[in-house]
Amino acid sequence: MTSGTILVIGATAGVGRHVVRCAVEAGLHPRTLVRSTERAARLLPAETELVAGEARMPVDMARALEGVDGVILGLGSHGAPGEAEAVDHGIVRVLVECLLASGHPVRVGPSSRARSGAGPRA
Repeated sequence: MTSGTILVIGATAGVGRHVVRCAVEAGLHPRTLVRSTERAARLLPAETELVAGEARMPVDMARALEGVDGVILGLGSHGAPGEAEAVDHGIVRVLVECLLASGHPVRVGPSSRARSGAGPRA
């Protein structure tokens, strides 16, 4: 039996906040990994579980992943030099490493950019 808990990474940004609200409306239990629980508490529904930590730190990511049924990435860099490697690629790398280490199944779905055709071409 699943808990209905989903981890939303990037929950305090625009897309992430929308994901959290939709999760609550769907009867799921959103958990977020956030740097500032005070800021997140102001931005997110009261039903949101706030886990303080840094998504680029494996120990924090592993703690946030405990007992979740799924993960949704709502993060994104803003295009500054090196930001994609640190934020986008770095967090995804830590996430996948933690999922594999924990035995969680890894399934990847396309981002909205990829589905809309706006993503990079192979």
